[in-house]
Amino acid sequence: MEIETFKRIGKRFDVDFDLTGVTTYEPVGCEHCNNTGFYGRIAANEALSVTDDIKDLIISDGTITEIRKAAFAEGYRPLVCDALHKVIQGHTTISEVKKKIGL
Repeated sequence: MEIETFKRIGKRFDVDFDLTGVTTYEPVGCEHCNNTGFYGRIAANEALSVTDDIKDLIISDGTITEIRKAAFAEGYRPLVCDALHKVIQGHTTISEVKKKIGL
């Protein structure tokens, strides 16, 4: 597992990834998955709830830094953090996240 990737992203977005006892996997192909190592799809998601505080910042021409700070305070987490949580849960691999998101 590439612990440094988790540390770097965690530090950047102030997210604590619990890696205790985590086993990550690498794809192994088979006939069922057409030798890709993946079958089906799972989404990594990012959604920003525009709360009253965030709306007020947008209306008042708040800076991106102010809006981002408010969003994080209200629970927003970026796409890359959700993707890394999917790695921890065993739904995907760090190599797939790097390929699709470009870490």
